[in-house]
Amino acid sequence: MYRILIIDDSPADCEDLGRKLACFDVEKVTAMSLKSAKELLKKSSYRDIIICDYKLTDGTSVELLEWLAKNRIYRDVIVVSDMLDNPLSIEAFRAGAKDYIQKRQTDQLLIPRLKRLIGGGFESEYKSVVLPRSSAQFNEIQRIISRIAPTRLNVLITGEGGCGKEPLAQEIYRMSNRSDRPCMVIDSAMLPMMCPANNKQSVCQVVEDYFAKAEHGTVILDHIHLLPFEMQTIILNMLDRQRPDIRLIATTNAADIAEKVIKGEFRQGLYYTLRQTHINIPPLRECKEDIIPLAEFFLQRYSYEFSRRIKGFDTKAKKKLSLHTWPGNIRELKHAVRFAVIEATGDVITSKDLDFDNPGTGPPPRFTLRDDGDEKAKIIAALQQADGKRQTAADLLGISRVTLNNKINKYEIGTKYE
Repeated sequence: MYRILIIDDSPADCEDLGRKLACFDVEKVTAMSLKSAKELLKKSSYRDIIICDYKLTDGTSVELLEWLAKNRIYRDVIVVSDMLDNPLSIEAFRAGAKDYIQKRQTDQLLIPRLKRLIGGGFESEYKSVVLPRSSAQFNEIQRIISRIAPTRLNVLITGEGGCGKEPLAQEIYRMSNRSDRPCMVIDSAMLPMMCPANNKQSVCQVVEDYFAKAEHGTVILDHIHLLPFEMQTIILNMLDRQRPDIRLIATTNAADIAEKVIKGEFRQGLYYTLRQTHINIPPLRECKEDIIPLAEFFLQRYSYEFSRRIKGFDTKAKKKLSLHTWPGNIRELKHAVRFAVIEATGDVITSKDLDFDNPGTGPPPRFTLRDDGDEKAKIIAALQQADGKRQTAADLLGISRVTLNNKINKYEIGTKYE
């Protein structure tokens, strides 16, 4: 059974948060100071979730996180605060916090976050980090994961933005022999901001702290293409010199990280250290059979989260989902379904509830006709995407159906696309 430990020196805030948590069938305990919280945690055999105010009368949440790490007590800690100061959130994340939420946003952010951590209802029935997919491409990825997860090999995961690289990294960790040890996630873009001073010593200290907290466990290096070159050097030297007992899983949405190595923009030694094995996630538009299962998954998830009783998608909505090219991949699909769940007036999602009218959702570059050199290949790709429907393919290509027919005849593509 889960237990939520609320640490806050304000009785009013404790009472208010306790009322908001009444929807969870868990034990709730309150501590008014770090000292009393530590005593509770020492004696606890529960898997606690800790909600801690940033600043308390006898210390801060960062001090609690450092104490937990020192005593090898692994808990999910969510820091809440009235303060809006961004450096405080960075400090909390550096110390190992799961999230940093302003108190005024507890309804919008904290409750959904706890639902995902605790489960219950829909979430408790779906344990896997990786979302339900049935395409041949993703079945191959699952086969690779099952083979490499139990090993100590470092993994490089590549793919477009929004295609699910970090959940895949988390799934490798979950299926590994190190799943009972810590998993630290480092956002490469934020790493420079986490250094109190812009010098080699401060960078080394931050990275060493992460590696120490993940001892015998896993470190996920997110967005490695954004890692400054100087930091690449520091991390590589640290791995070579100290040889920490950690497994590294790196993710990047760079089109070709190997090209960055050739250009001298990414350290070759670090690249090969991370790329002991490689998984590339194809974009959602190349895995059409995954679109509806993923959409239905998000429909169930957000219907539960927002307490809506929505049965599914109607035929036109499914068609609209299938024909969209999803340049934002799974992230775009998730947001589209969430918006539809909130906006739907009936118990079924219709095509009118689905809104794709946002920047970047036009035809992907692969369908844009620019020269004769690859026109034929792009026309065939668009026809395949549209299941042979010429008007839909013409829309994808940004040309008229008459022009498309002329080009089909020109390139002798065949009569199967009617």
